[in-house]
Amino acid sequence: MSQLSWVSIIQWTSMALLIPITLRWLAKGRMRERTAEESKLLRLPKAVLVVGLVCFLGFTALAVVSNIFSNQTTTWRTTVGFLSFALLGLYLVAGYFLERHEMSEHGLTFRRVFRKQGHLNWVEVCSVRYSRNMNYFRLETHMGSVARISILFMGLPEFAKLVLASVPHEMIEPGTVPVLEAVANCSPAQ
Repeated sequence: MSQLSWVSIIQWTSMALLIPITLRWLAKGRMRERTAEESKLLRLPKAVLVVGLVCFLGFTALAVVSNIFSNQTTTWRTTVGFLSFALLGLYLVAGYFLERHEMSEHGLTFRRVFRKQGHLNWVEVCSVRYSRNMNYFRLETHMGSVARISILFMGLPEFAKLVLASVPHEMIEPGTVPVLEAVANCSPAQ
């Protein structure tokens, strides 16, 4: 076999191993024990911060190195591509520090990266549904306020229990109820 094919085999094998390990690590970070004061707080695990920093620093370094040691494949497009992925990593870092949601028996106060803080009362919620494609719960009120709760957040079991107990069941989509029940029992979202 040529050296190029060995490099390709090693590259794809390492990616096939690295991706499941990273995803397992992210899931494990979500389920760690939390203190009593953290129990009513939804926030991203530290693993998201680490992944964001690695992406930001790695792709920024690739953009710089590809321009310092330029070759035939170095164009403005490759630099823009690397910097675009670096910005996505920076978005994860910003999400880790800015996205925090506080739950109570009365409602949910949520803070997002690019939008102002919002609040919704459980009794005002007119729709709760789970998006399997986007992996988040979407809560909407009669006034049009929308909160999206990612399945990456720590504190999801408490969130699911509060939604099941506080939101009228006819406002929860039928397909979402089993997902909320599984999450409330600390099982992964299906």
